[in-house]
Amino acid sequence: MVAYALETHTDLLRYLPELLSDLEELGSDSKAITRVLFDLELEKSATVVDLGCGTGAAALAIAGGLNLKVVGIDLFRPFVEICDEQARRQGLAGLCQFIHGDVLQLAGCSNPAM
Repeated sequence: MVAYALETHTDLLRYLPELLSDLEELGSDSKAITRVLFDLELEKSATVVDLGCGTGAAALAIAGGLNLKVVGIDLFRPFVEICDEQARRQGLAGLCQFIHGDVLQLAGCSNPAM
């Protein structure tokens, strides 16, 4: 499932953390997402859910920039480990929770892509 989502071969999965280590974010523009959430004027008690959080760039930007709680979910365990480490390093562990899992399974849905 991870290889399919990243459009890569399964043999490369074990190397992905190293191959992608110099990328700050994957796929999303964390600054744009943070601006949109800022404009929504969410309650400080709100929790933002980042589905497919990757290495956590958007989640960490939201937590750090807007002081909101964020739950990030990703299917690739090494990314979740990177997220946890980055949250600790940035002093955001109290605002961030990262979960390893399949978003569709966690939502109780079957996986239509496979």
